[in-house]
Amino acid sequence: MADINSELTKQVIEFTEVFAELDDLVVFTPKLPVGANWGYLGPVAWKRDSDIEQHFQISVPSLSQSQYGVILLTKDGSDALGEIVDWVPNMGTIEPSRFTTWRGIPADPEKYVSGGDLFVLGMDKPTAEQTAGIKAIRKDLVIERTPDHLIWSRRLPRDTVSLNDVRIVTGVELASGAFVSTSAHAGEERTIPVIRFFS
Repeated sequence: MADINSELTKQVIEFTEVFAELDDLVVFTPKLPVGANWGYLGPVAWKRDSDIEQHFQISVPSLSQSQYGVILLTKDGSDALGEIVDWVPNMGTIEPSRFTTWRGIPADPEKYVSGGDLFVLGMDKPTAEQTAGIKAIRKDLVIERTPDHLIWSRRLPRDTVSLNDVRIVTGVELASGAFVSTSAHAGEERTIPVIRFFS
């Protein structure tokens, strides 16, 4: 197996930039370092006033807040991260809503996977400015996991939308902090890629 550390530099940091707020939900993005092509797999979501454990309870026990996530930098010659070229809506309703959730489409879906979803206020597709820094990751560098933690849920007139993430990982995996959204109307099972230390 190849060592993923030869392909990527990984840093766990606090995501400090408020991307969206709706009632008791806050979505954060990172302030990426200047001068290098750092990326991340998706924003982190946090429900205010919730008694929850942090994303990295096994892999990084010292972290105590849910707004931590992973930023990534490809090493010279590596194609570990790919571009997201489009965003498609996740929600099963076309009725006006205060928010929408979106899934990134990698430039090469055979080779890369989107690492999480995006929560946007309003109905408009996310802009390039809103999605700057969000990357896809090569499939052989991740393991798909079923979300094990409900962050937030909202009932709509004809649907229920939930944001979920992965909290429990093994000692050879790292949850990125990103979330996926599920729609009761769409009725689909979703997974989240977690980063492997070996591929």
